[in-house]
Amino acid sequence: MSTATRTGTVHDDQVELERLTHHLQEVMLRDREALARRLKGLEQRVREGKPVDRGLAGVRRE
Repeated sequence: MSTATRTGTVHDDQVELERLTHHLQEVMLRDREALARRLKGLEQRVREGKPVDRGLAGVRRE
């Protein structure tokens, strides 16, 4: 099974997810819960070896 995604390695995606999770504290409270759920879903996809590039891009925009 390949560990690469469209944007890089699974490790790179995990590091980006950790960075975004850390920045949740800066998000307005009403949006924080929804973004936290999205990040948890993306973390699950990384663990499964699935691509997360579009999901990460969407979270970065928000």
